[in-house]
Amino acid sequence: MTRKKTATPPPIDEVLLQRAAERLVSTNENISRSYLEAAYSIAMLDAFDPGRVDAYLAKHAALSGAGVERLRKLYAALSGKLSRNITLLSGSRMTVQAIDAWAPRSSP
Repeated sequence: MTRKKTATPPPIDEVLLQRAAERLVSTNENISRSYLEAAYSIAMLDAFDPGRVDAYLAKHAALSGAGVERLRKLYAALSGKLSRNITLLSGSRMTVQAIDAWAPRSSP
């Protein structure tokens, strides 16, 4: 009778590292997707006075004027060349910093 060789389970630290990495990747994907959704939300406010929007969002959404401007730039990029690739972008594991860096270059 031949004895089956059993695989040695990975060490617990390897398992914990793998689980943490998976959770961080998932969290980053959710953050990036939410960031893109926030840019679309800013676009709904284009008809309003930008100063009023900045003041309101600073008070009610804890979003600085610079933050609002960053989302406006991102939306401009999403409305241009980037719009065709939005599905790919949202699932690409791009970080918020990478999206910010790419957005100004992709603006119409």
